[in-house]
Amino acid sequence: MRFFILFALVFVILCTVCSAELLITEIMYNPSSEMGSDSDLEWVEIYNSNNQEFDLAGFTINNKKIDSVKIPANSYLVIAKELIDGKDKDLDSFESCYGNSDRAWNSSDLSINIVDSQSFSLSNTKGTITLSDSNYEIATYYEDDFADGDGYSLELINNTWVQSKELYGTPGRKNTGSLVIEETVKTIPEEIQLSVHLDDTIYTNLLYDDLFKLKLVNKDNCSKKNYVTVDYYLTDENQTTIQENTFTRENIGCSSYSSTGKIVLSSGGTFNLCGKVVNSDFGNSFNSDFICKQVKVIDVSKIPCEVFISVLTEKVFYQDGEKVSFYNQLNEKTYPYSIEYWVEDLFGNSIKNKVTTTNTNKKSYTPRIEEEDRVLFLKARVTPACKDYNLTNNYFEKMLIITNPQITSSENVGGEEDSTIEIKKVTPANKKFGSVVKAEVGIYKGSTSKYSLSAYVEKSGKKISEITKINLKDKHTNYKVTLPIQLDPNCNLKVKEGKAKLIVEGLGTEDSETIEIEGVDKTLCRDYLSYVKELEKDSSNSDTSGGANKFAYTFVNFPQKEKSGKEFDLQVKFTGDSSDHEIKVWAYLYRGSKCYSCCNDCESARERDDNLIEFDLDSGKEKVVSLPVSIDSGLESGDYNLKLKIIKDNQKTVKELTGPIKIETEAAIKQTVSTQQVSVDSGSSGETVTTPSKGYSSKGLVVYESSSEKAKKVIPYLLVVVFVLICFVLVKKQ
Repeated sequence: MRFFILFALVFVILCTVCSAELLITEIMYNPSSEMGSDSDLEWVEIYNSNNQEFDLAGFTINNKKIDSVKIPANSYLVIAKELIDGKDKDLDSFESCYGNSDRAWNSSDLSINIVDSQSFSLSNTKGTITLSDSNYEIATYYEDDFADGDGYSLELINNTWVQSKELYGTPGRKNTGSLVIEETVKTIPEEIQLSVHLDDTIYTNLLYDDLFKLKLVNKDNCSKKNYVTVDYYLTDENQTTIQENTFTRENIGCSSYSSTGKIVLSSGGTFNLCGKVVNSDFGNSFNSDFICKQVKVIDVSKIPCEVFISVLTEKVFYQDGEKVSFYNQLNEKTYPYSIEYWVEDLFGNSIKNKVTTTNTNKKSYTPRIEEEDRVLFLKARVTPACKDYNLTNNYFEKMLIITNPQITSSENVGGEEDSTIEIKKVTPANKKFGSVVKAEVGIYKGSTSKYSLSAYVEKSGKKISEITKINLKDKHTNYKVTLPIQLDPNCNLKVKEGKAKLIVEGLGTEDSETIEIEGVDKTLCRDYLSYVKELEKDSSNSDTSGGANKFAYTFVNFPQKEKSGKEFDLQVKFTGDSSDHEIKVWAYLYRGSKCYSCCNDCESARERDDNLIEFDLDSGKEKVVSLPVSIDSGLESGDYNLKLKIIKDNQKTVKELTGPIKIETEAAIKQTVSTQQVSVDSGSSGETVTTPSKGYSSKGLVVYESSSEKAKKVIPYLLVVVFVLICFVLVKKQ
């Protein structure tokens, strides 16, 4: 029997937790001027619709704290913005308007359950009200269609917001408003569907102009000319509208999301983006409610990083008119960036104007030159959104050598049927690896249908130059051609000096001439050897998409503000290249030459690398490590620096990243207004929710609830089932 008594007690406790349900039932968002100050007389009414008491300890309303209070079963609670008159100049408060104005709330005032907040604010136009703690959240949306500055409140009647029947509303008691349906509205099939297209996480100071997605339900209408007009707005964490606008899209086809509004945000935080279709060619065949989505905006301008760029091409030597395909490669693409690339000649003259891109997809450029050969430089510069502490590697240039065969021709009427090739002269006299050899060739094309001709240099049966190709179309024609042939640089001296063979072949015949190659072009090797090595490295590391894996590291989370005496985890992401590596990493807080995470004044002082972590990073893999950083207690408030140090494969050179961090004492934190810090974690449910307009039916008021919170609600039921099974086994054994 004692097991069943214990089970009953646990069941009651669990059900108390899992079955409580709150509803937002009344809103005074814009009091009338006759009532008093708009900013002091706002309030929200909450109803506990369950049979168990609900504890609001730790809850906030729109991120503003409220006093701890318990709502009895089936009872109301009023959350007042200013219950008792504060230190402002006016004498207005909830107590002065609804009580006896003696600046105290007691039995002589209204007999209602009420709690004071810490200055939450409600927009006078529209907004969302959110009541939450770490485990529970309810939210509702309102607009200013009525109860707007006339002394009445918004009341929830049959899941629909209506204007209160009584002046000043009914705070803390049953609503008295009524829902009057004047006429029956004919249901029109929905033709246009609107959804929020913007990503869950975006970044500051970037233009986003693909905010929504428009979709036609009936695909038969996709080819018709049409237009759709959408109203949209953006609110911040305090439900303050910071942007409100309209866009019209024409000829959207079956669906479209481009050019659907514009936003640029200069500060981080959590925002709500809402929009609704207000007009179209399809009449009223659309949902007239606002569609909303919560968006996290990250300010990465103060997050330290090191981003560097390189350029990968398929080869070094190209012929005139041959397309040059290339990739702008970055070691790190965690945060937004822009890349500017262009082409210049040896003298800095612009050959291809600057182009800006925000991706590393394959790009191309087709050179056109008039000379026999020309040296060009493909240049690129990256500008990351994060705070890059090493700008020396944000610029890169790649050398390209372009060759252009020179051709003259004359018709030979009645000539021979067979084609001939004759190498007449090869220059220069001193031929070096890396230089351009020019072959003057006399060619006669007879009646052959072949038209391609190639020239190259080989040694011991192996080509040691680029292949120069030309096409000769006209039959029975004499050609005089100068063919530039680019010898390989051979900077590593893998090919021995000496005799080599220059070959010109095509049209069913060929000719060759022995040439002498001595030494290398030292100027070319001095300027270009690093490019050759980089090309070989990139080729060995490149994947099927044309990119290259490079060792990289970046902060996953970087705190901008912390408390004196606190320990926090600094997370760092490592990205491997084509080899396995042994990594050592540690971090510490400092200012000037002194460490402030070493506890120097303690009996057991720490070294700067006391939190050192060693691990193996496999080829091509990513790994996130957490470094515990303990801030010394008793620090004065101010600006400090957080340094990350990395040693790869026991190399002598230590890589590092440094970023600013603000340290505050406990007293300083209590004196300042709490502001939400930027989080680099991009986690977000990504759920799109429909918010009810006033006067339209809305089933329920919880418009947003994360998947994790839904899962937590199931836990008590699982515990009950497990407990029943345990009790059953124990009783059976007795």
